Amino acid sequence: MEKPEDLVWYIIASSAFTALIVILFSVLIYRQFKLRLQQGEDFEKTLQQKEIEKINAIVIAQEDERAEIARNLHDDLGATLSIMQRKLASLANHEHVSAESEKELLQVSTMVDHSVTTLRSITNGMLPHYLLSFGLKKSVERLFEQAQGQLGKPCLLQYELPNSSVLLKDQEIQMFYIISELINNTVKHANPSYMDGRFTQEHGHVLFSLSHDGVPMSQSDYENLQGKKVGMGLSSLAYRVHQLRAVLNFESLNRGGKVTVLVPIQSLPKQVPINGE
Repeated sequence: MEKPEDLVWYIIASSAFTALIVILFSVLIYRQFKLRLQQGEDFEKTLQQKEIEKINAIVIAQEDERAEIARNLHDDLGATLSIMQRKLASLANHEHVSAESEKELLQVSTMVDHSVTTLRSITNGMLPHYLLSFGLKKSVERLFEQAQGQLGKPCLLQYELPNSSVLLKDQEIQMFYIISELINNTVKHANPSYMDGRFTQEHGHVLFSLSHDGVPMSQSDYENLQGKKVGMGLSSLAYRVHQLRAVLNFESLNRGGKVTVLVPIQSLPKQVPINGE
C-alpha cells in the first residue's frame, strides 16, 4: 500500500509533467504562429516588390515609347514641315505670284507655323528636351504658362532655390514628370480657376507646393485611389515619388487644396532609365 506522502509526490510530479507538456505545446504553437506570420509578411513584401518591378517596367516602356515617338515626330514630320515652311515663304515672295495667291500662301504658311509650334510643344511634353537644355525652373515655368493658357487666369511660380542646381539631373527629370502629372490632374479633375506653385529649400530637402482654388483631394482620397490602382498616371506618379524617396501629401484647405512634394537633396536612389539608357 502506497504511503500518503508518495501519493502527493506522484500527483505533484504528474502535474508538473502535464504543465511542462502544455508549455512545450504552447511554445510550439506560438512558434508555428510566428512562422506563418513571418511567411505572410514575406509573401506580402514579395508581392509589393513584384508590383514595384511591374510599375518600373511599365514606366520604362512608357519613357522608351515617348522617346521613340518624339524622335520620329521631330525627325520626320518636323523636317517635312520645316521644308514646307521655307518653300511657302519662297513662293509667297515670288514676283509672278498674284495678290490673291500670295494671300492664300501666307495663310497656309501661318497654318504651317502653328503646326510647327504645336509639334514642338508635343515633343517637349513627351521628352523633356527643354528641361535637359534649360533646367527645372524654366521647364516648370512653361508648365504653369500652359496651365494659365488653359485656365485663363495667372498661374504663378515662385522659385526660391539657389541659382546653382540643388538636385541632380535625374532627380530634376523625375520632379518635372511629377509636377507635370500633378498640374494635369489638377486642371482635369479639380476644375480650378487658378493655381500657384512654389519651390523652397529647407532642412536638406527641396519642397515643391501646388495650391489651387478647385475641388481638393485629401491624403486619404489619394491613398484610396492608389489602393484601387486607378489609372497608369497615378501609378507612375507614385512610382516616381518612391524612386526619389520623396513624401507626397495632399491637403484640403478652406478654399481649394494643396499638394506638396518633399525631396531629400542628398539621397539619390537608382533612377528610371531615360531613353532606354
